[in-house]
Amino acid sequence: MFAMSIEDFINMGNEPYRVVDVRQPALFILGHLRGSQNAPFEPGRTIEAPGTSRPTMVIGIAGLIARRAAQAWSDAGHSPVYYLDAPFQALERALPRERFARATVVEPDALVDWQQHGRGVLLDVRLADDVRRGVIPGSLAIPLPDLVANLGRLASSQPVLAYCGSGSKAVQAAAQLLSHGFSHVSVVASGGMDNWYRAGRPVEVLHG
Repeated sequence: MFAMSIEDFINMGNEPYRVVDVRQPALFILGHLRGSQNAPFEPGRTIEAPGTSRPTMVIGIAGLIARRAAQAWSDAGHSPVYYLDAPFQALERALPRERFARATVVEPDALVDWQQHGRGVLLDVRLADDVRRGVIPGSLAIPLPDLVANLGRLASSQPVLAYCGSGSKAVQAAAQLLSHGFSHVSVVASGGMDNWYRAGRPVEVLHG
């Protein structure tokens, strides 16, 4: 396990590192390094080692958190592992804005606009039991735990608006989409289908 400064990170150029951002999804979607992958880390919890033979660079909300995550991956047998010994905000200040990407966070009313005007894929990431009550007409329903395995059902260049019942699963889904190269990701981060039901709007019951 090796520490890396901001200057080292900038100078590594096109080295084949896999950059893993261990901040929580709610922070990741608001701004992250392009090409990085979100793998939230909480000290004391089991962490899955990155599935790659490439060197891994870990970045976090603070250097200490990145170091702990890097240590966990190193202990799991993955090597080599580097970590940025600086907070993510320092990275934002040091690199040009175009090196970063983010999701577009929208209000629940945006669901009406997307549904009526066909602005892209409405992605319902609620669990199967919740989906049985009905989805926004025209939505694609993929439960959050199954999303990564079903990304082939979506085009990475296609606009996607992720929603769930209250926002928490949608935020996680948005982070997963961004981590896998989706470039036009929107998310209802607070509210969602709960608002749709309360407003008495029409739903589509999916079969099969």
